[in-house]
Amino acid sequence: MDLKFCPECGTPLKSEDMKFCPNCRTLIETEPKYQSNTNIKAKKRVWQTSSSILLLMGSVIGILTFFTPTGSFHFAGLLSWDMWMFGFNIFFEAGVGTDIFWIGNRYLLTFSIMTTIFVVLGNIIAILGVVNLLRKKDYAYMLAGAGAVMLTGSTLFYLISFEVYSWIFMGDTFWGLLYPWFGVYGQFIAAALMLPAFLLAKKASQYSDPLEKEDHQEKMYKMLKSIIETKYLPESEKNRLKNELEVISLRLKGVADLQGKIMELTTENQGRVNLDEPLRYFQQALELSSSSQQNISKVDLQLVEQIIEEKDKIKALRYLKEISYHTTVFLGEIVKIFN
Repeated sequence: MDLKFCPECGTPLKSEDMKFCPNCRTLIETEPKYQSNTNIKAKKRVWQTSSSILLLMGSVIGILTFFTPTGSFHFAGLLSWDMWMFGFNIFFEAGVGTDIFWIGNRYLLTFSIMTTIFVVLGNIIAILGVVNLLRKKDYAYMLAGAGAVMLTGSTLFYLISFEVYSWIFMGDTFWGLLYPWFGVYGQFIAAALMLPAFLLAKKASQYSDPLEKEDHQEKMYKMLKSIIETKYLPESEKNRLKNELEVISLRLKGVADLQGKIMELTTENQGRVNLDEPLRYFQQALELSSSSQQNISKVDLQLVEQIIEEKDKIKALRYLKEISYHTTVFLGEIVKIFN
């Protein structure tokens, strides 16, 4: 069997998959860093793109249907009546002519105007959702959901208001005379497209942090590493800073690994997802931590153990977010030295 050797102490490594030297606990690189992180970000881009397309389609349909009648009646070219949501009507009778008018009943006109305002707002909110998805804002899913709810709720309010008023004051059905047309159906179609957009955008937002933050941390880590290697410093200070950077490096790898493993978690495979490897990263980080890092490193190790026991992805990611924040604190302490 081919043996690998620890680059620090020369201890033979009997397994090619071994990540740490059993003697000195030095990290042994066997695969590219942040591979799982890259996969997650690729999936996130797909979710955000799909959500943007669905939301844009929904808002366009919602706006276009606003200019089509919500209620219509046609009888063999002799009689027709089209009514728009905002209260505008066109009535045609053969031999008599065309009459264009607004709803004369003030209550029905009020229902129409109120519905119109909320439908317009719903479509505007959906468009804002598209813009914020393109800007990779995590709260975009709330805009997608709000747009769908406003379109559905407003359109139902419009339909029910006319029907209830007609039954109470006229003793007859309103939508039996005028049947709902595309101005109504279109809003429901738009909302139906916004709903999956909401779900996809929400799914993407769940895996956004610490991913975006971690990219920034990785860049800062490389910058500080370069500064420490090139800047003149007392040897003892340089060694101390290198040690602290090594702790940060282990933390970054642990966060990336945990992120990928959390993505794989389901109720079915909970027991099969192995989180021992990221745990070893944080154990190694704790062993190398300086006195100023010890307390936070101990807390983070406890958080990792909670993640291992946690079945809920959202809660697990909240713990991971806290760990990632602590890494930013560590980086900030080093930056202060050079400032």
